[in-house]
Amino acid sequence: MDKKLFIPSVRFLYIFGTVLLLVLVMALPDLLSKMFSIASLNPSMTVSIGWPVPFFQIDILNMTTMPIKWFVMIISLLGYLVVSYALDVAVSVIIAGFASPEKPEAVMVQARKAYYYYKSQGMEDSKIRDMFKQKGWKNDDIDKLK
Repeated sequence: MDKKLFIPSVRFLYIFGTVLLLVLVMALPDLLSKMFSIASLNPSMTVSIGWPVPFFQIDILNMTTMPIKWFVMIISLLGYLVVSYALDVAVSVIIAGFASPEKPEAVMVQARKAYYYYKSQGMEDSKIRDMFKQKGWKNDDIDKLK
């Protein structure tokens, strides 16, 4: 497996942002339901944001407590980073599975030399192509040799 698959890509930031957005969206129904029931003045009315443990919790009627739980927030963010990294690696593996493997540059240089050697010896292009196909080369890679 290629080591490049485990290096975070640009997608990592987008995935992390999506995970954070999902956490906020998951808190939205609770927030909206409490906003519309504020007329009832429930004394234990709190709004919580965070998953699986809320890291932002505000008591609407008693604003004396600190709303951010720093330790829980740091642990949650680290968890979101790990989940985002795992999703980025999974997407990279899936994309690498569908992509055609590239031949290393050194192999391409040697194959190009062989191609032109056989061409200079008067061998027909179709025979050279057949010879490369017998070695497992694909048409796209053979076309890159010219």
